Amino acid sequence: MDDFHLWERELTPAEPPEDGRGEALLAGALTVVGCTGLILLGGTAAGVAGLVLAGVIGVLWRCGL
Repeated sequence: MDDFHLWERELTPAEPPEDGRGEALLAGALTVVGCTGLILLGGTAAGVAGLVLAGVIGVLWRCGL
């Protein structure tokens, strides 16, 4: 690389990093759908436990822990 390319790269704004919210939303939605399906199929205790665990993980994630 010559000096011009290095200088041009410094002036070119970097792309903002993605925060991953879409992936987190998709994972949460799939978890809720899966646990609800488990409840509807008769696995009430496992479905409720999955929803509670997903809720606790979501709250801790939002708090930054």
